[in-house]
Amino acid sequence: MLANDGWADMLDAYQRTGGSLVDRLYAALVAGEEAGGDARGSQSAMLYVVSGERTYRPWQQVRCDIRVDDHPDPVAELGRLLPRHRAFGEIGRVLFAPPLVIGDDKPTHAEAEAALPGLLEAAKLLGDNREADVWRGVILFRAGREDEAKAVFDELPPELGGFLRALGVRS
Repeated sequence: MLANDGWADMLDAYQRTGGSLVDRLYAALVAGEEAGGDARGSQSAMLYVVSGERTYRPWQQVRCDIRVDDHPDPVAELGRLLPRHRAFGEIGRVLFAPPLVIGDDKPTHAEAEAALPGLLEAAKLLGDNREADVWRGVILFRAGREDEAKAVFDELPPELGGFLRALGVRS
């Protein structure tokens, strides 16, 4: 329900934007907003993308599900949330990938090394939210790299001490 003929701008933005489908759809939303936006005014926006693959676990096929309701600039708010969504997606990938965090088997050095760059990037995207750092330390600890894990944990806020003690980590 564009206020004007901004659909051509949206199509152009979609076609010239690289990256994922989510990136291209977001670029189209921004172009639509810049071309005049919704004729009714802006209040909410969302990005919902699924893989298109049918499975018995359809929730695993959701690639992006970000909703902004009742916001003065919902498309810009989607843009603010999109990097955080990606960061938490990386954290989720690590959390549910045995043996990184779950399971009785410990991760190998190579498995830990493969997971760490994504968590470092997630930590940058999350800023003051230290969750990616917590899981980076947990993976290092589970991989037997206790000195490296301790160095990560020592940088975390003291209120996380109970969680770390439950893991058997002593500062």
